[in-house]
Amino acid sequence: MAVAVTFWYIGQLGLLKVVFSMAANTLSHRVAYHILFNLRVALVEKLNRVPLGFFANKSIGELKKTINEDVEQLEEVLAHAIPDLAAALAVPISCAVILAFVDWRLSLASIVMFPLLVVIYPITLSATKPLSEKYYAALADFRSVAIEFIKGMKVIRAFPDMDGSPQKFNKAISDVAEATRLMSQAALMPGALMTVGLRANVLVILPVGGLLFLSGEITTNTFVLF
Repeated sequence: MAVAVTFWYIGQLGLLKVVFSMAANTLSHRVAYHILFNLRVALVEKLNRVPLGFFANKSIGELKKTINEDVEQLEEVLAHAIPDLAAALAVPISCAVILAFVDWRLSLASIVMFPLLVVIYPITLSATKPLSEKYYAALADFRSVAIEFIKGMKVIRAFPDMDGSPQKFNKAISDVAEATRLMSQAALMPGALMTVGLRANVLVILPVGGLLFLSGEITTNTFVLF
């Protein structure tokens, strides 16, 4: 009977989690795309007011990247990163507070490694930032060359030996591939450390809990719970 009641409560909590997750995702995405819409409208209105000389120094690919891809990157932060960060902080802290009533020592052990993430995350950003600028510059150049290549397709096919567009197009593709490879390599080690940091609390809970269990200060159920 007790087991059935326990599973019933777990089922209700699971259902609440699904409902709240759906509500949070819906709200965060509505807010994010509302902000993106307003920002794109503001950028287009700004383009209507800038001097014509501005367009002489900017390619179609660069402008398209700014209005479309650059603004779209904010969606990841607004709709995913902020809610995920809130959950990533709220869940372990709430659990640690609740579990503190069971055993405060193991509760501290369960969150003692989280400050490590605060140190690693800025390292991850700083490692990729210089290379990400080169990546997005290469991407903008690729889009500009691709538009030029498509528009000039008739001329290219009629006079294949007189136009350098295919070579420019291939070089733009190679530049994007190389920039992507360098940025991925730079993020590899910090990303691995971040993954380890997210699970490193087990390295503290196991020895601390093991010592408390062997000394008879906690029960098996408590150890397994943590």
